[in-house]
Amino acid sequence: MRFFLSKSKTSKKFDDYNKLRAKSDRGSFCHAPSKSLYIGQNGNVFPCCYNRKIVLGNIFKNSISEIRHGDKCLQLQKKLKENELDAGCIVCEQALNQRNFHQIKAHLYDNLPNQIEFPSILEFEIDNTCNCTCIMCTAYYSSSFLLQNKKEKLDNKFIFKQLEGFNEKLIDAKFNGGEPFLIDIYYDIWERIISTNPHCRISVQTNGTVLNDKVKNLMSRGNFHISVSIDALNKELFEKIRINAYFDKVIANFKYFRDYCLIKNTYIGISVCPMQTNIFEIPKLTHFAIENHAHISFQTVWFPPSLALWNMPLDKLEEAFLNLKKQNWEKYDTPLALNNIEAYNSILMQLESWINLRKTEIIPEYLSSQTFEEIIFKKIDSWCDNNFTNTQENNNKKNFYKDSVSNILNDFVSEESNSQIDYSSILRTPIDLIIAEIETNNNGSLKARFKTYLL
Repeated sequence: MRFFLSKSKTSKKFDDYNKLRAKSDRGSFCHAPSKSLYIGQNGNVFPCCYNRKIVLGNIFKNSISEIRHGDKCLQLQKKLKENELDAGCIVCEQALNQRNFHQIKAHLYDNLPNQIEFPSILEFEIDNTCNCTCIMCTAYYSSSFLLQNKKEKLDNKFIFKQLEGFNEKLIDAKFNGGEPFLIDIYYDIWERIISTNPHCRISVQTNGTVLNDKVKNLMSRGNFHISVSIDALNKELFEKIRINAYFDKVIANFKYFRDYCLIKNTYIGISVCPMQTNIFEIPKLTHFAIENHAHISFQTVWFPPSLALWNMPLDKLEEAFLNLKKQNWEKYDTPLALNNIEAYNSILMQLESWINLRKTEIIPEYLSSQTFEEIIFKKIDSWCDNNFTNTQENNNKKNFYKDSVSNILNDFVSEESNSQIDYSSILRTPIDLIIAEIETNNNGSLKARFKTYLL
């Protein structure tokens, strides 16, 4: 599922994508590394939330200014200006290869001013406090999982020192979790933004379970843009997916957020994770979004493979595609509705792409552990050869990734004697994602990720 395509082979795709963009934005495929920074857990800074391969720096070791003007950031900017997407940009590259332009996340960084000294966007994912254990989530993103204790909190004073001089220049500050409305440090950052830069967009991705007087008071004083995670309109299914969230409460809270955003003329959105369990809810959710004047966005689920659409049996993929394709949207003609329909059609394009891949993939029906290792190691070698020009770094990374995979699989053999490892699903997973998981997660959460490949 990973394709290394030269610029010449994909130039028409880039050209067609650029036709949808303002001329002023076409100088680079993506402006994230020049206009935005994503601050993750443990202080690591990434170009965006979709690219976890490239660590641009760490706020405990580098200032924001040093990171923005550092070699890694500048090199990535150069690559993107040349339409080279091999530096961790798999989400956008796959959408481009599918000609699924609506799913190219790079467009989120268009239409922003050029601020040489300051980022226009700062994105925060610095705490994993959460009250839910969603079936597609892990302990890395939610403290409620017993697999991992809550992460150590970042020091407020240190964060504020890093943000000095940047708050006033921000166009948009985005907050992810965990659940943002349960994260104490976010309240301090919001208060600082409201007092120093009241027109700054404060974008919050929430699970919709938290709405109290403290949240309402803060929202009344700030410029909040809200996206609520809703994966089903069937109450029973919703609560099976969003464990510890209660459907009626989330819908009531969504309506409050919706009314707030409509009055303030800010963004109200519904974020959906399409999976094998809820794929037939997608039409209802799209209608629901349109009727509630909300934008809808779909987040591709890669893990666990047992839930992910890309790993669905071919006949089930085809059934889902035909079912979704039957929808009739003729009664809708507003700009928001048409945008939501385009988002819906992007799911159809994904399904069709995965159907075509499944028809052409060559994965042996039975795989021994030895055969699997030979294949996965070749994938690792190929990936490293495409991404590391320095020989020593190339060899070191190959050994690190191979050892990580081998150690986890060996642990499974000894600990999970009654379970089989689904080698085919691992091979079907884009190697970029496996490597990103190895780079991002510690041993405990990485093992939890791979445990989803047990049959």
